[in-house]
Amino acid sequence: MKLRGRLKKLKSILLGYINKKSDYKSVNEQTIFLCGIPEYGNTGDQAITISEISFIKNIFPYRNIKLIPEKEWYDNLLRLKKTTSKYCNLCICMGGGNMGELYIFQENIRLSVIRHLKKAKIIIFPQSIDYSEESKALQKARNIYQSHKNLVIFTREKYSELIREKIFPNCEGYLVPDIVLSYKPDILDAERNGILFCLRHDKEKNSEAGNLIKAITEASEKYEKNIKYIDTYSRDYANKYEFQLEGLNKLWSEFKKSELVITDRLHGMIFSVITGTPCIALDNSTGKVGNLYNTWLKDSNVVFVSDSRDINNVVEMIKNKKFKKINFNIEEFRQNFSKLAEVLKRFE
Repeated sequence: MKLRGRLKKLKSILLGYINKKSDYKSVNEQTIFLCGIPEYGNTGDQAITISEISFIKNIFPYRNIKLIPEKEWYDNLLRLKKTTSKYCNLCICMGGGNMGELYIFQENIRLSVIRHLKKAKIIIFPQSIDYSEESKALQKARNIYQSHKNLVIFTREKYSELIREKIFPNCEGYLVPDIVLSYKPDILDAERNGILFCLRHDKEKNSEAGNLIKAITEASEKYEKNIKYIDTYSRDYANKYEFQLEGLNKLWSEFKKSELVITDRLHGMIFSVITGTPCIALDNSTGKVGNLYNTWLKDSNVVFVSDSRDINNVVEMIKNKKFKKINFNIEEFRQNFSKLAEVLKRFE
């Protein structure tokens, strides 16, 4: 199976070099490459792409940004290597929560960018890191990450920043928020009504939070008739980049017209904040929800439920509909991204 996978990858690389020739005719030293963009059904990752492009265009309004979907990465590899060897382009790796061993496909793309694009200037947008200490995967990653002379790694919460400093001591890196917290959705205000549950059903679901979610669900069903259940991931959300904003605006509108969001998804919490929606947040299995909350959102009025001691207060809040108004000024908060803007300008 491994041999078959390698042969398939090699075929993609070689055929891609031939088939992608026309795609690279217009690139030059001003072209910025955004590598590994998602076209699957995770709207959190889609929102990261939208936010990254918005952030980059705000700094470089006239630069061309060439998007390379993750499923087409190996098709583009040789052309991109040839281009960056000539022009030393700025190449940006996607932010998110997949730097480590949990989502190895996305991490392998990132490692491929760093290993093969030696003359490129590479920035990894804000990530959460989940490498196990001294695992074989980490040893391999450390060698690759620390081999690149023009690489800057951004993490999105203090826990991951501490890991980065420890496991990649020779890499330049900084702490900034998740990039979606720099984005202001262009959606209309709506009358708020009911409770919106946004809960995950994948390998990051926190089994230890099951009783907490059950208690909050029972209280919601007891005191509120209008309850809606969604997730930020669905196969139905899968789409090419150019169609993703339409779907995101529809999803954000669901947040905007809710009185309260209850979520264990990191971007469920972030979507609540950027739409000004009162939110009760619980942690996921990797702890990244709590880590980001504690790093950036403790003053936002998001209610973070960490254990059973918080339940009575939450039940009373739901019973009396005393939801805390979100305290978040995006213009002021964007100051937290100054280091990311500084590095982008340095790599101009």
